[in-house]
Amino acid sequence: MNFTISASALSGPTGLRVRSRASGNPNGSTDACSVFGSGETEDYTVTLCSTNTFSQSPTICNGQSVTVGSNTYTTSGTYTDNLTSANGCDSLVTTILTVNPNPAKPTISQSGNILTCPSTSVTYQWYFNDTLIVSANNNSYTATQSGNYKVEIDSNGCK
Repeated sequence: MNFTISASALSGPTGLRVRSRASGNPNGSTDACSVFGSGETEDYTVTLCSTNTFSQSPTICNGQSVTVGSNTYTTSGTYTDNLTSANGCDSLVTTILTVNPNPAKPTISQSGNILTCPSTSVTYQWYFNDTLIVSANNNSYTATQSGNYKVEIDSNGCK
């Protein structure tokens, strides 16, 4: 059986009446909801769905992932997923994924009490004995005491 639903129909549950008649029997009425000359009438409830479309553009670091529905993505690209809700309606989700590389492990050089990390195009955070040093966010740091120093670099949100 084929039928056409108007483009102006609203989404959600709606009634559908199907009437059939034997071949050659004239229709007893011009009103589909009135008494029918022959055959049978069946009433259904159908759910009309409009497809919802969504777009997202996440940025992640190498080694991370984005999951949409049952699909997991780890490389840059454009992905389209068709998700179905509990009532059977579809949603199309387009994911434009950017994966940024992780920065190289920093190399620290020392000249006297001055520590330097030669990386460029990154942000820096220095630590002393694994404790963040407030406002120590340049590529060099002047050590004020003996201990263990390290620097964390951040490139496009990747560390």
